[in-house]
Parts: sequence; C-alpha cells; structure tokens
Amino acid sequence: MKTIFSIQISVPGILLLFFAGVASGQPLFVRADSAAPSILSYTFSGGSFQSYGCSGFDPTYWMNGNGHSMTINFVTPQTNPSIRVWGMNSDDTGEFIVNNSPYPLNSSTASYDTKVICNTTYGSPGPTGVLFSGGCIIGSNTASNGANYSYQNVTIERSNVTSVTILRSSGSGWGIIGVTIQEAVGFDLTLLLEGPYNSSTGLMNDHLRVNSILPLEEPFSTLGFQQNPTDGGEVIDPPVFAVNGSNAVVDWVFLELGAPDDPSVILATRSALLLANGKVVDLDGASPVFFSGIPAGNYYVVARHRNHLTVMTPGTLSALSYISVSHDFTTGSAFGNLGGPNAQKMVSPGIFGLYACDLNQAGTIDASDRSIVWNNRNQTGYLSEDSNLDGVCDAVERSQAWNNRNKQSYVPE
Repeated sequence: MKTIFSIQISVPGILLLFFAGVASGQPLFVRADSAAPSILSYTFSGGSFQSYGCSGFDPTYWMNGNGHSMTINFVTPQTNPSIRVWGMNSDDTGEFIVNNSPYPLNSSTASYDTKVICNTTYGSPGPTGVLFSGGCIIGSNTASNGANYSYQNVTIERSNVTSVTILRSSGSGWGIIGVTIQEAVGFDLTLLLEGPYNSSTGLMNDHLRVNSILPLEEPFSTLGFQQNPTDGGEVIDPPVFAVNGSNAVVDWVFLELGAPDDPSVILATRSALLLANGKVVDLDGASPVFFSGIPAGNYYVVARHRNHLTVMTPGTLSALSYISVSHDFTTGSAFGNLGGPNAQKMVSPGIFGLYACDLNQAGTIDASDRSIVWNNRNQTGYLSEDSNLDGVCDAVERSQAWNNRNKQSYVPE
C-alpha cells in the first residue's frame, strides 16, 4: 500500500543569515544585498542600502519615499516565503503584491513572528513591531523606543508564490533585510504518452490545448489522486497555453517522490505540465519541476497520468538543493524494464512511452478499461476515457485498450 508521508521542517532560533551553501533540511535566508540567481532575484526601485550598526543584518534596503519598492522573483514557485521587515515605526505603512496581484494582509493570508531586537541603544522597543490593518502592514513602535533596531519575519501564507513586491506607502522610512525560503530539489524529466504520440513528428499531439479543453487547474485533486495535505491546487496562467509547436502543453502529469528505502512511501507530490516534446515542466511551462521544502537527498521519482500506466525511475536520483537532476524515461530507463521493455511501450524504434488506457488507474489494463471505453463512447471533453487526448472517446480508445490488454505498472504501491 502506498503511504503518504509529510515532511515538516523547523529550525529553532535564528534562521540562516547568508546564502552560502545548503544545509540539508534547513530554510534558506537570502539577503537583499546578495546574489542567488539560481534561486531568486531582487529588483529595487527608489530606495537605498543603509547600515544601522547591527552586525549580521547591515545593510538593509531602506525605503523612505512613497512608492519605493522591492520585488523578489523566485526561480521556483515558493510555499510560505517569509520577508524580513526592519524598523517599522507607527507612521510607517506598506503593501504587498503577490504574483503581480494586490495581496491584502490579514490573519488568514499572512503571519508574523516575535520581534527580534538587534541593538538596545534605545532600550526595548516593545513586544510588537508590525501589525496588519486594512490589508496593509503597519508599524507599532515610535521612533523614540528604537523601532529601527528591531526586525520581524512576515510570512505569506500561500503556495505557488512566484513573485512578491513590497511597496512603501507612507512613513519616515523602513527596510527589508531579505527573504527566507524553503529548501527545494528539482527534476528535469522527459517522458512520452503512447496515446497522443505521433511517430511521424516525434511529438505528442496537443489537441486538448488547441481545442481549449485543457483545464487551468490541476485535475488530480478531483480525480482522487493521493496527495500530501498541503499539496494540490496548482493553477497556471492562461498565456502558458498560448505556446505552440514542440513546447506546447499536451496535458497535466502527477509526480511523486518516493523514499530511498521504500518507494511506496511518498514524501512529496506535485502536479506538472507535459510538453509535446516530452519535457515535464513547472507551472511556467518551461522550468524543471521543483519540490519545495524537500532537502537534498536520494529519491525515486514516480510519474503518473490520468489514463496511462504509471512509471518510476529504475533507482533513486541524487538531488541537490536548487539544482535539477535529469532523467529520460523515453530511453526505456524505468523500474520494471531491467529484464526487458515491460514497464513501457516502444512507440518508435528505440523510443519508449507510457502504455495508454489504464483508464481507472488500477495499474492494469484489462476488461474493465474496455468496458469504460464502451460505456463512454462518443463522449467529448476533458475525459479520463480519452487516452489519445483528442477530446473524444471513440474507436481509437477501444483499439488501444485491446492492444495493451494485460499490461501492468511495475511501480510498488
């Protein structure tokens, strides 16, 4: 039986202060004045870097004019990124913009931790440094009790965060020290689905995209795929579906990370996109797929589809934090293929794809799948019964179900 295991990471005390390598399982603190192009980039407008005598935190990006801002663009979508805010007095206010849309701050959308005092020149600045009010972040200290010598981490409570802009609205000035993000491992996968594969072009057909049938939100939650409690609900921007040719989106796929000593123990799940050329990519339609909150290590990678047999890497892949590792299933390299091409089907000479027509995701293609095709004949739309992904359940599916009868997945469940 497949087991879903959720990893929780906590770090007592102060988080990492510099990005200078990755400690396994540790959140990463990336300073605003540092460069980490493989993880994120900072864009500044109007402010400047200032030092206030706090070792380890100087300089901070100081915003003392209306409209000053800082934007963080993440290479990999983040879950619950935390912005370190510095020196907010009672006259200071700011706004957050997440994924290019206004993000009202309140107890449901964000949180802040206990204020940390860096310098006691003015004594204790009090118990609270920031508050949420009217959708904004506001300071709660006065300049006389040393707010400029304290900081707090403000956490965006949501997943799939690709960018955060912090905009100064008013006040005498306050700053941003940096951002804390979770460790992540990435995979650059290639796989083909037999159903839509076109041997004459070497690509998979993208009829679902062309006919505007593909959903913007991942389909696996409603289909009952087992996911970690915090996973699922991935949504893409419509322009991703505007790309055509070899990089066109064919469909959604579902990925799992299996434990190195028992691949049936699932440590993380992700929905991703499958392109016509076989590349499995993140929600932007181009990047490798990263699993946020997962430390560097060795993992089995399982690839599932709505109506094809599941495959898994033949062994574990050694993943480093924020560096993607590659695996190409189209070469026939899959668990169960060690004694021959059993886990996948040869769709062209030397090229392998996932067997079509496991319509009920039972792990075996049999009479029940043929019955599903017959009972849903001539139906149209985004159908699990549509194994060649043309938007119709018809004789093609009946032929595929018959031709692949008794084929099974070799992935441990």
